[in-house]
Amino acid sequence: MKELSFIIDGQPMSKKRNYRIIRIGQHYALGLKREYKAWEKNITDQLWVQRMQYMASMVGVWKPIDMYVEASFEFFMKNKAKYDLSNLIQGVEDALVKAKILKDDSLIASYDGSRKHLGCAEPRVLVTIRPFKC
Repeated sequence: MKELSFIIDGQPMSKKRNYRIIRIGQHYALGLKREYKAWEKNITDQLWVQRMQYMASMVGVWKPIDMYVEASFEFFMKNKAKYDLSNLIQGVEDALVKAKILKDDSLIASYDGSRKHLGCAEPRVLVTIRPFKC
């Protein structure tokens, strides 16, 4: 496997901040807000398109990555509000699995180089995936 890079346009969202209480009959449960679900679908679609571009340049069939990898996430945030880096990463990990880039997000063995930049004019996420070396 070679190194893969993806660019996700738009303001990153924290998964943990976007839960709400929903009523199901007599019971209550936690569910994700509509805004978060729309954001997750948008980034999954962006990743899917970029995955298709990688597929066009390779020989053979694309299979989701099923080996341990090192991932790096760089978040460029529009405002300077407090964001927990681990919560930002969680949503992007889920989108990588839904776009069939990773077989499972538990295969990420290292997050070296992940960071957030606050006050950027163009909000986006840069994702780099490379083979994990012990």
